[in-house]
Formats: sequence, structure tokens, C-alpha cells
Amino acid sequence: PGRYGVGEVEIQDGPLWTDCAQLLYKPPVATGAWIEIPFEVAASEPRRLVLRLTSSYDFGIYDISLDGIVLRKDLDLYAPTTAVNDVPLLDFYPEPGTHTVRLVCQGRNPLSTGCWLGLDSLRLRERRPRVAQYGWDKDKDWRTERILY
Repeated sequence: PGRYGVGEVEIQDGPLWTDCAQLLYKPPVATGAWIEIPFEVAASEPRRLVLRLTSSYDFGIYDISLDGIVLRKDLDLYAPTTAVNDVPLLDFYPEPGTHTVRLVCQGRNPLSTGCWLGLDSLRLRERRPRVAQYGWDKDKDWRTERILY
């Protein structure tokens, strides 16, 4: 992982996750709990930013940002049974270079026993070929006009 706040980070093995493992962040409390995931972009092409996150009985509520811009607030990752879900965040043309997704714990669901976070993967999914062909939304600045179709 990149950097993180209070708590520990480990690789958790299991059949639910891509390549049978996830990044498990285990903060003891919500205060000071955050994790950053850096990623590289080679070319400015139309992409959809998606996080595959785990929901479980001991997981917290998180805000998600990209390069300091909040994309999702108060994502509750509590669930009575463990599951992995795609969380689509943004359709955009990312600039080449290093970018950072930051997840900041805002607390926990009253039914949750913790503030943990499980990250299966960060994905930059290709959009349909015609999006690039027609340059759809290429002129829009995702920092001021966030789009998710």
C-alpha cells in the first residue's frame, strides 16, 4: 500500500478476492484512520475509476477522494456477511502520472464491530471505444465536474 494512519495493514488471503487476496487495513478506532493508494496512469484515455471493496461485520464508513477531490462521502462498508462489491467512482480522462486515492474513516455503522477496510483492487476500466473516438467529455475537468454514467 501507500501511506496509512493508525492501525496495521496486511494481505489477507481468501477465495472471495481477485488473485485470492485483499489489502486489509485494521485501524483500532476511526480517529486517525486513513489509507492512500497510489497508482500510475500512462496515457490520458477515457477510464472509469472503480474500487473493489469488501463489506463485512467489522468494517467502517469511509470517504473516498482522488488527488484531494472527494468523490464519495460516507460509504458504509458494514454488512452482516462478507461480500466484495465494485464501487464505481468516476468517468474521466486521467492525466498521465501518479495519482492517489485516499480513504478516510468517518466512523462505523452502529451494527459494525470495527472500522476496518478491505481493498480487493483499484481498477481503471476502459470505456467504450466510441467514447474515445468522439472525445466524449474529454474537455471536462473532473476536478470541478465529476461524472459517473
